[in-house]
Amino acid sequence: MPNPTDAVATIDAYLSALASRDLDAILALYAEDATVEDPVGTEPIQGHPALRAFYTRALGMTLQPERHGSVKVAGHEAAFHFTLTMPELARRIDIIEVMRFDDAGKVTSMRAFWGRGNMERL
Repeated sequence: MPNPTDAVATIDAYLSALASRDLDAILALYAEDATVEDPVGTEPIQGHPALRAFYTRALGMTLQPERHGSVKVAGHEAAFHFTLTMPELARRIDIIEVMRFDDAGKVTSMRAFWGRGNMERL
């Protein structure tokens, strides 16, 4: 189980990699068989090849993530609130993500809680 400091560092590295469009840095945070459900309610994707395709699409535009408040860590999981601004789409999404970690500190699942009601025009 990761300690809270390591979980926060991973989350901040994730947000930084989104902002810098660093696909390899994002994938390095995930376990090989990790799942992503973004947004929650859509079909989860699993494994590095599927994650690579998902994040390649997402990184096709400028992303400006900004974490708000503290990361909440309990057991193998961490939840955090952030906004994701997409200037090309003139949109901002208000998101809560929950990441689950394995004993090595790799992300084994990421679930992003957001919907249409959490999007705003800029």
